Amino acid sequence: MDDIARTYNWSTSTICTILENKDIIEEIQASKGYTQLLDDVERLLLIRMHEKQLRGDNFNEKIICEKVTVIFADIVKKMPGSSTAKKVF
Repeated sequence: MDDIARTYNWSTSTICTILENKDIIEEIQASKGYTQLLDDVERLLLIRMHEKQLRGDNFNEKIICEKVTVIFADIVKKMPGSSTAKKVF
């Protein structure tokens, strides 16, 4: 657990909370029909965070939220029918 927390520069309690609530989070995602979309956003965000860490850049919650918004918007634009459907994250 400590290794994961250090890797992502998050507190151990945050990682534990996410893991403890994993089933609930997955159910919510599935019920909204965004499971694949959120998986893509999460994957791309983790790649971006890892790249920033390798460069020695710092990031905070605000930066992460901004990046998630950009990633989400880019993915939605590429989805079929996205020009007529408005999606909010």
